[in-house]
Amino acid sequence: MDFKILWIDDEPSWVASVRGSIEDHLKERGFTPEIIHLEDGGQIDDYIFRADIDIMIVDYNLDEGEDSSGDKIIEYVRNKGSFLEIVFYSQDPSALLNKLSAHKEHVHCSARDDVDEKIRELIAFSKYKYGNLGYMRGSVIAEAIDIENLLEEIAVASFREQGDRFRTRVIDKLGTTYGLSQKYVYVQGLLKSTCSDLAARQDRTLDDNKRLGPAQARFLRPARDRPRIGAEIACMLFP
Repeated sequence: MDFKILWIDDEPSWVASVRGSIEDHLKERGFTPEIIHLEDGGQIDDYIFRADIDIMIVDYNLDEGEDSSGDKIIEYVRNKGSFLEIVFYSQDPSALLNKLSAHKEHVHCSARDDVDEKIRELIAFSKYKYGNLGYMRGSVIAEAIDIENLLEEIAVASFREQGDRFRTRVIDKLGTTYGLSQKYVYVQGLLKSTCSDLAARQDRTLDDNKRLGPAQARFLRPARDRPRIGAEIACMLFP
């Protein structure tokens, strides 16, 4: 089983001095380790929603300035809706939790010298999670509830000013009868309909271009091609 760690620290040499021990520890417990090291949070959006990232490790003191300190990165991650387990460390860990304000859940603070041990503790907890069917079942159910709530919000929003009426007369009235699968089917149909509308709009745009001069058509074509490309991709995702 793969075990991937996202590690944010602006001192590559220090990370390199610790990562070997962590990788060996993971191998001894049957994992295939991969540590992704970033020196700042500039690329964090590429990783925080990847399902294969198991834990995140963040240094408090980064060279990018106060706005890019470790606590700001954690706050950003949480505000984006990611609840990765995080090891948060500093030379002086005593004030770390206070730095986090309201984002303390699933954050494990550590002194820099003890971060190796803290990571090992979190690895042990992760191994327990993956081997515990009750925990995994609960996680799957929680994810399914989140997906259903998101689909419900999309469905309600599609009715615009009549959204509250749709929620009251259909969703609330039918209860579990109008569950996850029904909401998925509705949103899937909504997306397919949007694909068709975008394609039809593109066809009308192409007709308009034929009535323009060659120079005008060349100028407008790149911007007007983009909706068609997006529609075709969406239709591939929801055939």
